[in-house]
Amino acid sequence: MGALAIAAHNIYVLRSFAIAPFAVVTAFLLGYGALSVLLLRRHPGAAWAFHVGDLAVCTVVVYASGAEHSWLFAFLLIPVWNQTHTNAKRAAVSGVLATLFYLAMLLFVRVVEERPLATSLIIFRTIMIAIVTTYCVTSAIIVQRSRRRFTVALTDAQRDALENAATLTALNRLTQAVTMTPEVAPMLDTAAGEMLTLFNASGCMIALIDEKQDALEIVACRATRPVPSAVFGLRIPFTEGAACAIVTRTRRPLIVPEAQTSPMLEATRDALRALSAQSVLVAPIITHSDVIGTINIHTDDPRRRFTDEEAMLATTAAAQVAAPIRNARLYDAERRARLLNERLQQAGREITESLDLNETLERIMVNLRGVLDFDAGSIQLLEGDAMRVLAVHGHSQDEVGRVRDLATHGYNRRLATSPEPVILHLPEADDIWPYDIDFAAVRTVLGLPLIVHNKIIGAMSIDSHKQDAYDQKDAEAAMAFARVAAVAVDHARLYTSVREMSMLDPLTGIPNRRYFDDRLDNEWRRAARNRTPFSVMMIDVDHFKAYNDHHGHAAGDVVLQRVAAALQGALQRATDFVARYGGEEFVAVLPATNLAIATTHAERLRRRIENLAIQHGHSSASTVVTVSIGVATAVAGSADAASLMIAADQQLYSAKRAGRNGVAAAAVVSQESTSSRPALEA
Repeated sequence: MGALAIAAHNIYVLRSFAIAPFAVVTAFLLGYGALSVLLLRRHPGAAWAFHVGDLAVCTVVVYASGAEHSWLFAFLLIPVWNQTHTNAKRAAVSGVLATLFYLAMLLFVRVVEERPLATSLIIFRTIMIAIVTTYCVTSAIIVQRSRRRFTVALTDAQRDALENAATLTALNRLTQAVTMTPEVAPMLDTAAGEMLTLFNASGCMIALIDEKQDALEIVACRATRPVPSAVFGLRIPFTEGAACAIVTRTRRPLIVPEAQTSPMLEATRDALRALSAQSVLVAPIITHSDVIGTINIHTDDPRRRFTDEEAMLATTAAAQVAAPIRNARLYDAERRARLLNERLQQAGREITESLDLNETLERIMVNLRGVLDFDAGSIQLLEGDAMRVLAVHGHSQDEVGRVRDLATHGYNRRLATSPEPVILHLPEADDIWPYDIDFAAVRTVLGLPLIVHNKIIGAMSIDSHKQDAYDQKDAEAAMAFARVAAVAVDHARLYTSVREMSMLDPLTGIPNRRYFDDRLDNEWRRAARNRTPFSVMMIDVDHFKAYNDHHGHAAGDVVLQRVAAALQGALQRATDFVARYGGEEFVAVLPATNLAIATTHAERLRRRIENLAIQHGHSSASTVVTVSIGVATAVAGSADAASLMIAADQQLYSAKRAGRNGVAAAAVVSQESTSSRPALEA
C-alpha cells in the first residue's frame, strides 16, 4: 500500500484543485488504500497486483498534479522503495514498471494533450528513477545476503547446539555409567561401551599402566566385531615411537590414520587387524597429574578420519572416567586387603589349631592356596649352614628330608640371609636357581623367609608354571601369611621337640612305644591319601634272655644301646624312623616303600647288626649278637595299620622259626585279622 503511504501528502498537493475534484480524488485514494489492506489480508498472493496498482495511482497523482512540477515524479519511487527490504528481483521489477508508467504518462501529455516537455527534464527524471531503482536493488541484495548469512549462521548455531547437547548428554551418560559400580572391571567395560556411542566408533580399548610402570595392559575392550580373547591382558610396552609412549609423555591425544601399517601401533597390530581398525584415536587418562592409562578408539570405515575436535572430545571423555577409575582401584585395593586380612585370620586360626609339626606344615601349604595360586611349594627349616625340606606340595615326596647346602645354593642362601621375599623369573634367574630338570616347568618362583623375633628360621617356596605369575603385591600378601606361618612353625617345632623328648626311650635314646603309635597313625593317614605302599619291620634280638642270664643286665643294656644306634644310623630318609617296641624288640617304619625295597633294606639292617661282632656264646643262631626281622607291606588304604603290624609280627615269628638271624617278608592283601604268634623262646 503505497496509496495509504502517500494519501495524506497527495491530499496536500491537490489542495489547489476545485472542491469537487479534490473530494473525489481524496475519496478515491482513501478507498483504494482501505480496499488494498482488506483484500491483502484475505488474499496475500495478490500483492503484486496491488503493487502495480500503487504505481498506477502514483502515476495518476503525478499527472493530475501537473507534469511540469518536476519534484512530483518522486511519488513514483515510493512503491519502488517499499521493495528495498523484500528482495532484489522485486525492487528491479518495480523500478522498471515505475519508469514505464512515467514514460507512458509523459507520452500521453505530449501526444494527446500536446503540452510541451523539456527533453532534458525527461532524461533527468528517468535517470533519477534509475538511480533510485539501482539503490533499492542494491539495498535489497545486501539485505537478502544478510538474511541468508544470518539464516546459515542460525542453522549452524542450531546444529552445533544440537550436537553439543547430544555430546553433553552422552558425556553425562558416560559419567553416570562409570559411577554406578565401584569395581574396576565392570566399570571399564561399561565405559568402553559408552565410548562407542559417543564417537560412533567401531571399537574402544582401555589400557592401564601396570604395577611395574613399564607397559600398558588392555583391561577392557568393546567393539562391533567379535573381540579376540588374546586382546584382554595384552601388554603394550613403552617403546620409543609407540603411540602409547607418545601420549603418556606429551599428555595430549594422538590420531593415527593408518592403523594397520603405522609403526606406532606395532604392539597392537594383530588385535587391530582382527578388529579391522583403519583409524585410531589415542587419548591419555590423567588423574592427579599422573597418566594412569589410555583410551584407544578406532573405526573400521576406511573413509573416516578422526578430527581434532574428536581428539579434544576424547580428552574430555578420558577425564570423565579418570576419577572413577582411581576410586575403583582404591576400592578394589581396599576390598583385596580386607579379603586378604580375613583369609590371614582364618589361616592363622587353622594353622595354630595343631601343635604337631607335620600337621602344621601341611595346614600351612593348604591355607597358602587361599592367599596365592601356585602349582607346587615347599617348606624348609634352617639347620646350621643348610636348609632341610620338611614338607612339599605338588613335588615328589622324595624331596622331603633333602638337605641343601647354602654355600652351593644361591636361592636358598638368599632366603636364609635376607628378610625380604625373593621373586625369580625363569630361565633368566638360572644362575641362582639350583634345581634341575625336575623343575623344568617352573617359570616363576616366590621365596618367603620365615622370621620369628627378627631371626630367620626357614623359608617357604612356591612355584608357578606361568610366566610373571607373581609381583610385589603378591609378595607382600604372601609375606603377611609367612609371618603367621613362621610363628606357628616355631611353636609346633618347640612343642614337638619337648614332646619327642618325652617319647624317647631313656635307655637307647630312640623313640619309645608311645611315639611309635602316634607317628605310625600320622604316617599311615598321610600315605592313605596318596594310596602309596607302606612297610613295617619287626626286629627282635636273638636269644637276648640267654645273653642277660650269662652276662648280666648291665651288659644286656649295652647291647640294646648298640643295636638301637646301628638301626637309627641306617635310616636314609626323614620319613623313615625306628622305635623301641618293648624289651629286646624294635620296630622300623618305611613309608612310600614297596616290599622288595623294604626286604633289601631289612637284610642290610640284619648284616649291620651282625657286623657289630658283639660276642654271644649262648645263641644257636651265631657266635655274635644277631637279629631276626619280619617285614610286611601294604598299600595304605587297602588295609589298616593294625593288620600290617600283625602281618609283620607273623613274619618275625617265621624268621625265628626258620633258625633266626634272618628276614621273612610278605605283602598284606586284605584286612582279615590273623591270630597272634605262638609263644617262642626269645
